[in-house]
Amino acid sequence: DDILCEELCALRSANCDGINEQLYNFDMLRAFDIDVIIDAIHSLEKRKAPGPDLIFNEHIIYSHPIIASLLLRIFKWILRTGHVPACFTGSYMVPIPKSKDKTSRVTVCEDYRGISISSALSKLFEACVLNICGDLFHTSDNQFGFKCGLGSPQAIHVAQDYIDSYIRGGDTAHLAALD
Repeated sequence: DDILCEELCALRSANCDGINEQLYNFDMLRAFDIDVIIDAIHSLEKRKAPGPDLIFNEHIIYSHPIIASLLLRIFKWILRTGHVPACFTGSYMVPIPKSKDKTSRVTVCEDYRGISISSALSKLFEACVLNICGDLFHTSDNQFGFKCGLGSPQAIHVAQDYIDSYIRGGDTAHLAALD
């Protein structure tokens, strides 16, 4: 595997922006091992809707242990070639009612939020990449969405603190929010 990775990086050198990309791809391929796949499989949640490929997480969780070796080969191929299979890119939208009151009737589009259902295999690949490279991804402390343990309540609390500090100082506070 290491020799093949070195050869692939050498072959791609004409198309690479620089040596850093080659080294990154090489290190990424080395870090992708069977334990990363097994950990990602164990982290899959049960009782989730299947993606467009109709593969449930349970299909992967309860499959023969050799699935981890097969997935490792597929995922390394994706990293080596830079080609993402078409079945990884598809998803479908499901409308979920916003109302927590089960007795109320939902009648307009604004009463729904959409969620996107993706392939279980693409989510597994993403979990592996995040396991290996998660420390490289940084976001602003001002971002509250799509972060573990953070959301609207924390954003509202921070906004309220800023507004209160301006008002206590005798200033006027103006607030604009984007969703």
